[in-house]
Amino acid sequence: MNRLDHVRPGERQHVPVPAELPGVVAEPLSLKSETRERLERELLLFYTGASREGGKVLAEQNSAIRASHAPVLNSLHAIKAMAIEAKQCLEAGDLNALGELLHESWEQKKRLASGVSNPRIDEYYETARTSGAVGGKITGAGGGGFLMLYCGTRGPKVTEALERLGLKRMDFAVDFDGAKILVNNAIPFEVAQDA
Repeated sequence: MNRLDHVRPGERQHVPVPAELPGVVAEPLSLKSETRERLERELLLFYTGASREGGKVLAEQNSAIRASHAPVLNSLHAIKAMAIEAKQCLEAGDLNALGELLHESWEQKKRLASGVSNPRIDEYYETARTSGAVGGKITGAGGGGFLMLYCGTRGPKVTEALERLGLKRMDFAVDFDGAKILVNNAIPFEVAQDA
């Protein structure tokens, strides 16, 4: 069962990160207000219309980790290093470099399991990049859900191109109070069966 199955539409829910996880360190992010405003303007989120089964993707990834599958382990180490670098980019206000890291991270993430991406997601991502997105990724385990893209000032062109393919742009805001989920079952969108 998904941890969020019990959340009702419109209800806010805090999702705690267990403090007892060994090796997990939470560090505050020092983000200037100008950087936060640019990030909220220039980082776009699109609903792909594809439901996904993150559990299957994560199960494949976990099997590869347990088997010490070198390509998966190397990709995970690369993603971790990029996360540290992303924090530095955010604190320096270098959002273009953050976009490049998102692209590199997406390329690594696709190596974690076969279900992370698919031909339709690849088409969405390539269209976004061709239209001016610097980089991005599917959020969560992959396979569908939301496509997050850093576009700089090219957001309107990227939005137009992806909306022509049927994606829906979603508004969001940066929040420093921890993870909050607002479930919205009113998304006027048909889920694509083959995405």
